[in-house]
Amino acid sequence: MKRIVCDIGGTKTRIAKGDKDGFDTPIVYDTPTNYTEALTALDTTFKMLGTTDVDSIVIGVPGVLFENKDSLYSAPNLPLWVSQPLRADIQKISGISHVRLQNDTALVGLGEAIAGAGRGYDIVAYLTVSTGVGGVRIVNKTIDVAHYGFEPGHHIIDVDGTADPKAFLASHTGVGHLDTFVSGKSMQEKYNTEPKLITEIAVWDSYAKALSIGVYNTLTFWSPDIVVLGGSMMVGNPAIPLDALGRYMADIQYTYPTTPDLVLAELADFGGLHGGFALE
Repeated sequence: MKRIVCDIGGTKTRIAKGDKDGFDTPIVYDTPTNYTEALTALDTTFKMLGTTDVDSIVIGVPGVLFENKDSLYSAPNLPLWVSQPLRADIQKISGISHVRLQNDTALVGLGEAIAGAGRGYDIVAYLTVSTGVGGVRIVNKTIDVAHYGFEPGHHIIDVDGTADPKAFLASHTGVGHLDTFVSGKSMQEKYNTEPKLITEIAVWDSYAKALSIGVYNTLTFWSPDIVVLGGSMMVGNPAIPLDALGRYMADIQYTYPTTPDLVLAELADFGGLHGGFALE
């Protein structure tokens, strides 16, 4: 039997049909911000792919899920999706009863741990630095147990705002949170232009310095074998330079005898699909 995986991001939706051995060419379209329109688009795609040979559907969503994993508790980029009965609606339009919701970053991290830059390692920390900052801990090819999920972008690195008062302007983050200092959204708000148009080396170097604190904290929380970094702020052009991040990491007094390798993600836009097909 086959599986359908839907990697629903804040801007793009990627859907494919397949199994653990591989999947067909993904269907990609802009994610509708309107929930009803999104269901219509999913219904159309399911009909295109066919569901008669499908026994499960995995849905990756960009936000925090309620405990029962039936709906979104928060979704900064898709606020109209919050508290909607997503799992039940997917079951209804697809006719498939086995539907699982998972955080989209968690699926990307799982994909990178199994088929990407983290393959071969037992404990993988995946961090994505894009519009916001997300992450997940993968242990033995499985998303680690968590009550709600992982939100490393919201750990606090600046308690009182003395590091950069302008960083408080970031609209969807909290005071002093990591993604207030390193996300694409924060860069756009701080410099009033898209990150891809910012070419000053000093700007990107300053973001590498801020991110080094977040990565250091992640190492102390999760103690991984390797750290995989993805997202447009890491793998785009321009991007936060990995070598500068490594240099700033070397300046921090590390708690353990060695520092895990820092590597860039390998699966580009389809890490979430790889993770969805690998999900047990």
